[in-house]
Amino acid sequence: DAILVNCTPPEVATACLDEIARATHLPIGCSPNAGTPDFERGAWTFDPAMTPGRFAEAAQSWVRSGAQIVGGCCGTGPDHIRALRAALPPVLVE
Repeated sequence: DAILVNCTPPEVATACLDEIARATHLPIGCSPNAGTPDFERGAWTFDPAMTPGRFAEAAQSWVRSGAQIVGGCCGTGPDHIRALRAALPPVLVE
């Protein structure tokens, strides 16, 4: 069991994680977006400012907020995930 924040802007994920960490003993995590929905077109708009490096920097704040599970949702791609892997501590498997 775990509680994750999903499909939200990276800065919102940090605020959510801070609140969740105070309310549970379960592992927490998040998979934020790297863009925004365009409801008129029914499409996803990638945010060019949310580069893989910037996404990975944001992920470090998620880990500081207690995230043990980190990924990406809408607008993220393989480069974002590679950047996460390079920026975050190694995975510990028990």
